Amino acid sequence: MARTVIPVGDPKAKVIYSAFLAKEFAGQSFFVGMLSASDFEQRTKQSYLSTSPNMPIQRLRDLESSQGDTIKFDLVAQLGGQPTYGDNQLKGKEEKLTFYTDEVKIDQVRHGVDTGGRMSKKRTIHDLRKIAKDRLVTWLARFYDESIMCYLAGTRGIATNNWLLDTSFSGFAGNPLQDPDEDHILGIHDNSVTNDIDDIDADDKFSLDYLEELDYKLSQMENAPQPLYDKDEPYYVILMHSAAKKQLRTSTSTNDWMDIQKNAGVRGSDNPIFKGALGRYGKFVLHDYGKVPVVKNAGDVSVARTLCLGAQAAVIAWGDAGNEFQYNWHEELEDRGNVLVVDIDFICGIKKTRFNGKDFGVITLPHAI
Repeated sequence: MARTVIPVGDPKAKVIYSAFLAKEFAGQSFFVGMLSASDFEQRTKQSYLSTSPNMPIQRLRDLESSQGDTIKFDLVAQLGGQPTYGDNQLKGKEEKLTFYTDEVKIDQVRHGVDTGGRMSKKRTIHDLRKIAKDRLVTWLARFYDESIMCYLAGTRGIATNNWLLDTSFSGFAGNPLQDPDEDHILGIHDNSVTNDIDDIDADDKFSLDYLEELDYKLSQMENAPQPLYDKDEPYYVILMHSAAKKQLRTSTSTNDWMDIQKNAGVRGSDNPIFKGALGRYGKFVLHDYGKVPVVKNAGDVSVARTLCLGAQAAVIAWGDAGNEFQYNWHEELEDRGNVLVVDIDFICGIKKTRFNGKDFGVITLPHAI
């Protein structure tokens, strides 16, 4: 019986493995697979191509088919002028539109695997080519998730538990990590609100009272993050450090915690953000995320930067569609055909959205762990 074989280096292999990478990466990545969204079903003829703005992470694809290394995007400020009453003249009282601009830069990112020589393949029953692909998918998901987390939190932090990115990571592609501005940070110190991480001591833990303070802050902010919507109901995503989950569970009664858990999946059964959530408290969907950055403050207290995410908190820009999957797969025989080396490359940039010096879609919630 004839069998179809796609050999090493065949162009079809590149397409197939690029497709595998894209599909499996989306399934493994927390931010891209859950907090982003699929493309609009119908793209317009305009140059601005992106994913739905009703997600914390928005994907920009303006540079996939055009030259350049920077995408600029705008926010139109809300109108704040006073009304004109009765027959009083409106002429001359019109309000101008005010635009704020942010930008994200892109750069090439690559990683590869040396699968070993012919004798290494001879000694094992494993498909080293497939294993290399699987490990590169996992590496890709870790790179994206950790990078996005660092951009949202404004720091890499000091934690070393299973992190891919080194503690010296300060951003890439010319997009630096940015600390939260003073209006978009809410800490709790001795039951009072603080925006200074150095004020937090070891007793300032995460709690339901913390979420109540956050709810109040959102209602009073001039530049509050825009909420997400599920079936016309507004909500925000809370990315909690694992210590915050423990603190929350131990600071509430059994019935309170059960109510929080019951309110997660039912209301948003068709929304990927609700899948895997710890629960829901008011307008907040709670997620436990192990790699929330941790810093040491002036009092030598370990402080986690738990996050509250609204719409368009960060953007990912891609600059090369590759084989229509954003990632290129390469295979090359080295050492006169003895060693197979495989690698992936992609062009991207990541940035927390920030307009007029203010974070747009995220509030940082520092607390002791």
